[in-house]
Amino acid sequence: MNELQVFSFNENQVRTQTLNNDVWFCLKDVCEILEINNISQCKQRLTKDGVINNEVIDSLGRKQQANFINESNLYKVIFQSRKPQAEQFTEWVTSEVLPTIRRTGSYQVPTNPMQALELMFQAQKETNDEVAKHDMRIKELEDNKLLSPSEYNYIANAIKRKAKETLTLFEFELSKKSRSKVYSSINRDLNTYIGIKTRCQFKAKDFDKALEFIENWQLSYTDKKIIEQLSLDL
Repeated sequence: MNELQVFSFNENQVRTQTLNNDVWFCLKDVCEILEINNISQCKQRLTKDGVINNEVIDSLGRKQQANFINESNLYKVIFQSRKPQAEQFTEWVTSEVLPTIRRTGSYQVPTNPMQALELMFQAQKETNDEVAKHDMRIKELEDNKLLSPSEYNYIANAIKRKAKETLTLFEFELSKKSRSKVYSSINRDLNTYIGIKTRCQFKAKDFDKALEFIENWQLSYTDKKIIEQLSLDL
């Protein structure tokens, strides 16, 4: 059976179809009620075998294709919405739409009410799992994001300032090679502290950590003696 039924929720209409004793809801109609603007993104979070593409007739009598979702996916869409009307919409679906379709004999619902609750809980769990995966992916991208060019230059300038500050501690003029040793010492210690081999591996999340390290960095006794020796060797 492929019967299109239209229900009115407040000022909105929800198209439904009954296919093989299962009720399907027009995804576009549901998203409009719940004020979910990105329908494509919403669809990606749903169970694929619970989404079908079916023919509908628009207000001008033209044939159009629309996405329909099953009851399990319907609850997933509802759980994606934080709008106040989401709870009201759920109540409307379970107390008016489904009983109305059931009375026509075209939709079979579980005789045990607990089965309907289990269906909702399962849909919520799957939605929460998808959100968790999405959040994990975002965190992974943030953790691996490299420094921007401006951040890279900012660190380079901080190292220059620290090097110049360190060079003023010597009471005699240093050779060019000795001065370079100060810069290389800062870079070496910074890379070791952050856990990288080269500056190009810097992650954006370590930006503040690197600046704090540079600000508090001090020349080691060993490096100080090496620099002094390099100047004396000239």
